[in-house]
Amino acid sequence: MNKDMTLYAQWKQTLYGVVKYDAEVGNYAAEYIGEVTDTYDEQGNENIYYYKGENPNNNLIFGGFCWQMVRTTATGGVKMIYNGTPTDGTCNNSGTDTQIGTSRINISYTSLAHIGYMYNKEYNIKSGSITSGSLYGKGVKYKSGTYTLTGTSTTKDANHHYSCNNDSGTCSKVRYYYYYYYDNSYNIGNNSYTTQYYIELSGGTNVQTALNEMLKNNNLNKNNSVIKKYIDNWYASNMINFTNYFEDVIFCNDRSISNLSGWNPSGGILSNYLNFGAYSRTSSNLKCKNITDKFSMSNNKAKLTYPVGLLTMDEVLLAKTISKDLADDYYLNIGYSYWLGSPYRQMYLTSEYRVFPDGSLNGYSDYENYGVRPAVSLKSGTIYSEGDGSKDNPYIINLQ
Repeated sequence: MNKDMTLYAQWKQTLYGVVKYDAEVGNYAAEYIGEVTDTYDEQGNENIYYYKGENPNNNLIFGGFCWQMVRTTATGGVKMIYNGTPTDGTCNNSGTDTQIGTSRINISYTSLAHIGYMYNKEYNIKSGSITSGSLYGKGVKYKSGTYTLTGTSTTKDANHHYSCNNDSGTCSKVRYYYYYYYDNSYNIGNNSYTTQYYIELSGGTNVQTALNEMLKNNNLNKNNSVIKKYIDNWYASNMINFTNYFEDVIFCNDRSISNLSGWNPSGGILSNYLNFGAYSRTSSNLKCKNITDKFSMSNNKAKLTYPVGLLTMDEVLLAKTISKDLADDYYLNIGYSYWLGSPYRQMYLTSEYRVFPDGSLNGYSDYENYGVRPAVSLKSGTIYSEGDGSKDNPYIINLQ
């Protein structure tokens, strides 16, 4: 009996052990059963445990800031989210006090590339009407600087997306139409107001090439997004001296696509939206599909400057007690909107997931300014020296 009690006391001092224990006894924590990607090289086989509900006693102080533990990692670490600054040793923060500030995701919302934590080729979205009588093509051929439409029709539909904006079907730059926006509130007689959205292609590029260059290519992650710059600057000013305490964990920017809609030249309805992977998920999946979306310091195809990023929609969904699109009182609901690292959908603009003021998870334009709450992951074996995890008595991390 005494031996069991001694082992228990030693085990409880690690943060991983705390979350595991809370899951085993049902203290606002549970075990995650499913796929996970926590390291670039897929190392680690520790069980994943996560906090849920309103007040799970997951608060800690580290590096002079308050944090909330979100979940453990496959390598035995603990991923946590920024939660403001302590007041007399307590972490009773809410609202904007839990943020480092506000930022937009990227420079604009006019390209699929702008949903990236980093990005490269943009292919900006344009809008405008098309000349009456123009041909539409199922595909294109390119030779000696000229595009020629193939499988032409005078009717725009789900199978005809390319156009030269003329009746000859040849051009040096070709349009690829992916979305038509109909607004019946602008009815004039029997005609509704219509906006047509497209990207312009040149040099023999087709839509498949453009999608790869914006979302999948090996050289995809060249330029920092606005929010990455914001987080990196904060980290460099406040956390750089604590880097050795953090593990090199994956921060997933899931740019996989669940529904191409009008971006599919083989047949896609032009009035539907393009949906990214997280949009179609109703339950959490911690697997990061594409190597170029696995942001970490060790991944040369998605290389971070510092071991810091954003939580994903899936990680926040673990904490909710009801479906993602419903209001909910849980510890990651701060009463104000803040950004997550998961692309949402694209219509005539790109959008990213955020936590709404009522706790629901939904998407909004990348160009808007909302709260920023960085996430980091403490290494396996991290020990706390005092505290019980409550807001009034948070865990204090032993830095020895």
